Amino acid sequence: MYNSTMSTKSLIEACQVGQFPSFQAMSEFGINNTQGIDPVQLFKCYQLAINNDNLTYRDLTVGLKKNTISPLILSSPSVFGTEYEKHVSSRGGIQNGYINARHECDICAKVSKDEECYHT
Repeated sequence: MYNSTMSTKSLIEACQVGQFPSFQAMSEFGINNTQGIDPVQLFKCYQLAINNDNLTYRDLTVGLKKNTISPLILSSPSVFGTEYEKHVSSRGGIQNGYINARHECDICAKVSKDEECYHT
């Protein structure tokens, strides 16, 4: 059965090294050009919040599942008031993609909603 563990870890690791996370993480955390939000600017918001404000795995997982990821990231001290936050906020904030994200199965690599997989 699917959970967000891999996506959250992928996002944290990507922020630490400065490169985009997995496609699945990008979809779930809204880093996929929804509403005209530049993915680079949105990723920079995540990167600042995770690296500078010490947001944890638990913070991100809870924010994702409770649909509070946008205020969590955008009101983070290192993010709030930056050009990145202004860009994302002006376009409606971070859109939580967790509910409708396409999930790749770790066992057979099929993508749910596209292909039939009995593992997810």
